[in-house]
Amino acid sequence: GNPLFLPDQQVGLCKELEPPRLSCGTMVPAEKVLKRAFKVTNSSAAKMMLNWLIYSKTQVDHQADERKFINLAICKRKRREEPPVLEAETPAPDETQEGGFTEEKSRRSSMASGRNSVAAKSVKSAKSAKSPSLETEASVASVPGTKASEEESERKSPAEASAIDGAEEGEGGTTAVKKTNSSKEGEEPEAPAEEEGEEEEEEQEEESDDEEMPFQFQMWAAEPPDIKDKFALPVTGELPIVIDPPCAVLPPHGSGIFTVTLNASRATASADAHYHYKLVGKGRFTEDREALLRASSTQGKPTSPDPKEGTQLPSKGDEVRTLPQLSPEFLDDSDSDAELNLEVGKSSSSHRASRELSRSASGPQADSPDGLVELELQEEPDQDVVSTLVLDCVGDVIIPRLTVDKKDDPAVEDYPHLDPSEVALDGSNADDKRYCAMFKFLHSAVPHPAVGRQDLGGTSLGGAAGGSQIPGMVSNMIRNIPLTNRNACNLFCRFRISGPFRILEICQAGKFPVKLVDPMAVTARTQKKGKVQVKAQEGPTQLFTVEKLENLNLQVEFVPELVEASAWQAKQIDHVFEGDITIEYPREVDSAGAQTDLQRIRLVATSRKPAMRSVLVPAPHLDRPLSPSTEPGVIVVEFGRVHVETTLSRKRVVLLLNMTNVLAKWQLHHVGKKKGGKEIKISRMEEGGVVDEKDAFQFDVTSGHLRGPSKDVLVPGSSERVPRWFPLSPAVPHALPSRDEDLFEPTKVTITFRPDQNSVYVSRFRVQ
Repeated sequence: GNPLFLPDQQVGLCKELEPPRLSCGTMVPAEKVLKRAFKVTNSSAAKMMLNWLIYSKTQVDHQADERKFINLAICKRKRREEPPVLEAETPAPDETQEGGFTEEKSRRSSMASGRNSVAAKSVKSAKSAKSPSLETEASVASVPGTKASEEESERKSPAEASAIDGAEEGEGGTTAVKKTNSSKEGEEPEAPAEEEGEEEEEEQEEESDDEEMPFQFQMWAAEPPDIKDKFALPVTGELPIVIDPPCAVLPPHGSGIFTVTLNASRATASADAHYHYKLVGKGRFTEDREALLRASSTQGKPTSPDPKEGTQLPSKGDEVRTLPQLSPEFLDDSDSDAELNLEVGKSSSSHRASRELSRSASGPQADSPDGLVELELQEEPDQDVVSTLVLDCVGDVIIPRLTVDKKDDPAVEDYPHLDPSEVALDGSNADDKRYCAMFKFLHSAVPHPAVGRQDLGGTSLGGAAGGSQIPGMVSNMIRNIPLTNRNACNLFCRFRISGPFRILEICQAGKFPVKLVDPMAVTARTQKKGKVQVKAQEGPTQLFTVEKLENLNLQVEFVPELVEASAWQAKQIDHVFEGDITIEYPREVDSAGAQTDLQRIRLVATSRKPAMRSVLVPAPHLDRPLSPSTEPGVIVVEFGRVHVETTLSRKRVVLLLNMTNVLAKWQLHHVGKKKGGKEIKISRMEEGGVVDEKDAFQFDVTSGHLRGPSKDVLVPGSSERVPRWFPLSPAVPHALPSRDEDLFEPTKVTITFRPDQNSVYVSRFRVQ
């Protein structure tokens, strides 16, 4: 078994996977390094030396055509000659034993068939040797019982073979021939002949299998190719992962602790084990193991030499190594391909493999028994490795970013990436646009009576409690922006704000809130005018640490006093002001000018003023079409012809509507004719002149408060909304009104015309 193993219950180590996975965790570039320790236990009774090698996933998964997966070392050799086999002569069996002669004859015939095959093999080997002696062949053939003698007996006729057998066996030969001839008349001797043929075929197959190949080879896995890792350190080009110590000796039945350090070289947009490396540990026995074994074996034994032990001759390895080495150009096909071994030795990265390859390339030779010289076969590297451990070490370095608890607005783009090449490391497209969230603020130019203070934080509704909620939200000056760290690591950030906004405080769970507004320094009230002077806020320089899965809350306020005076327009109802909260993620915590990743949060504030509209209740017998010269937005109220001394008065009704949810405080003012200016253009002119007398037109309501938005309905067939002229009939179903719903009805203003002279009266009034 494997004497080295990883104990259970280690932090970050998952043994359910194959190979086991060690998670170093996730970090941001500002953290620089991550460390993870694990333990290796030695279960053997001997000291073990454990060496670690690190390979990147890019190297292991490289699928190029030129990649070399295995190393193959081949060594050619010459076949040794086998000497002829001499068999002892078998004595003749006793004829008096029943059936002994027949059994002996059949045994001899089977042995002869076996010797035939051996003799054929020896003849082939003799031909390939190219140096046999004729005298040796003659002497071998003359020896009875040898292969050569058996071949001569096979080439003779059966009668000559039987005569030779009779001459060798003596007088019993005649009797044997007679018995053999007599046995051929029966059918039983045919069966042994078939069995002999099958045995010969089996022996020939075994001999062909036993034949040695003309070469030897050794094969082992090649080292992964040397490919630059995409997460390599930019300065040195080395792998971003280091194990300490790289080599350690584990005591018997002891343990060792190793620390893996992951350096932040490049960041990715997502965390999905992009830093992936293979840790390969090779365990060997220590060099003093043999000395310890010899010491333990001699402990308790007599020091005198044991006579039973054989004499050990000195090794001749040094003499062989000193032999002259032939260069590859002087070698032919019959020699060993030493040049192949040299190339393999260059590609190996193991120190032991290079040592063995250098020995085989230097030409260590051994003498074979037949006098031929053969080159030793190259040894496979790491033969002394008795234990191997493989670990998958994974980790991530991510681009920092906080999650805003709000949907992104597709109309607002975020800041671009600091380094677009880093985004492509995990397969993301750097050209894809990123969007950011938007937080809206609402400011009312006129304080609403339902709101006690204009600068009250949070959302303020215009409707009363239990009443109609037609106005909706009328003020939202302070917003809370929640930020969440959904990453598996801590983030380091600081905040900067722009536009007519300021950060009131920054809150984190378990920490005191950081207040950034000093009332004494920021706000200063003057005693005479009572105006508020607000200074622009500078961005906080404090660096905040947001732990993983923790929240951070920003309290932001819209300050109208920070808006420039030129940005306010008199005839504009809604004024929109924009600003940004910029979150900075420095990649160097201690350096002020380090590279910084940026994130944007858009702030939009709307300041709204009340807007009113007047609608004339139509009177078909009085109203006339307006001329093109009439100013837009001006309604003309026609009273027709009225008798000066009549007791009847003529009245017209004008409805005032509030178009916004801001409380409108209005007053009616007369607009007089300017001296030297142009005359007021009206749709009707009389020859008698024009009289501008404001007392001729009497208004029943000249000022008031109008809540909005006022009730109106859509005119069928158009997009215009107008109020109802008359109340709804009781027969029309409708919901029950709220107790304060009458406050949102349009204000009815009745105008009475009372002239005192025979003239044309034209006057202009303005509602403001």
